[in-house]
Amino acid sequence: MQKIKILYLVSTLERKGPTNQLLYLIKNLDSNMFEAKVLTLSKEPENSMQVEFEKSGIPVETLGTGRFSGLLKNKKILKKYLEVYQPSVIQSMGIRADAYNATFDEKYFRLTTSRNFPPEDYVKKFGKFKGGLMAKKQLGYFKKLAVVSCSQSIFNQLSQVGITSEVIQNGVDLDLYTPTKRRYHENNGIKEAGLFVTVGSLISRKNTKTIVEAFNLLGPRFHLLVVGEGPELDMLKHLSENENISFLGNSNQVNDLLIQADCFISASSAEGLPNAVLEALSCDLPVILSDIEPHREIVEKSIYEKLIFNAFKPEALKEKILEFLKNRDSFLGQGRDLVSSKFSATQMSKKYQELYLKKWPQDTHRKKG
Repeated sequence: MQKIKILYLVSTLERKGPTNQLLYLIKNLDSNMFEAKVLTLSKEPENSMQVEFEKSGIPVETLGTGRFSGLLKNKKILKKYLEVYQPSVIQSMGIRADAYNATFDEKYFRLTTSRNFPPEDYVKKFGKFKGGLMAKKQLGYFKKLAVVSCSQSIFNQLSQVGITSEVIQNGVDLDLYTPTKRRYHENNGIKEAGLFVTVGSLISRKNTKTIVEAFNLLGPRFHLLVVGEGPELDMLKHLSENENISFLGNSNQVNDLLIQADCFISASSAEGLPNAVLEALSCDLPVILSDIEPHREIVEKSIYEKLIFNAFKPEALKEKILEFLKNRDSFLGQGRDLVSSKFSATQMSKKYQELYLKKWPQDTHRKKG
């Protein structure tokens, strides 16, 4: 049987959660059945993951056009590219790639993955006017494509605006994020009641402000590592009252920081299915999470449900931190089992492969086989 060709279309391979998920998906494809290629629309940024893809044997090509020049050139270039490569499946990720995918011939099985709820996420990120227009366009593209929701929470939200989708939850590379323990605070001379870590862009949606305020209440014996950068960095540094909060910027070695901490915290007000939480649990790190549906989806029926808090109440987070420290032993050693049973990268990729085989036109499959 001839292999099923899949073209993955993305804007760039910028180092971020969705790019990690794409890498996990392709790395775990059955190479006897599928042939994959990644096509990016723009030149790669400095923090590109292209090297990681190529080291994994995944071919990457780029159109190399800018956002504005691409508006004039890309449609014609992509049409010729598809005629030469002749994929059976085209999977896009992100609003720019979805815009093109929605125009391609229906002879291809065309799908996309939704990692947020556009009417909520775009408005928070880009403002009511611009974000609202983007959300309207994105939902329009969804109506022309097969849609995968990265969580049950996103599925439920899309259903409310008339978008049908299938749920394939995000996964984590269990080989990359392992629970080997090294003590950051012992190595760095820090004396504290606990070392906590939060990872993510410093933007309004991530709500790191609540975490900083909670650690102001706790005092200098409780140390917090803030991993990430963003427009709220200066505000958060100004808000921080003690030297117990360390702002580390972006890091390519997040797993090293996770395995050295005592607990992971997320105060996000909205998520798809957060990679950082899955990565922390894969390192067997207990998690204290804000009360949003994607967080509850991850820790459902686990002991970590006890550590869920109101995202906008620093005092509530403070109390959960103290509860964790008081009963620390009861929260240890359960995270990795949780993600390995429900959220591994291999499981995620397998579900996508099953979807490709189910949705790809069977008569075409037989002719090529």
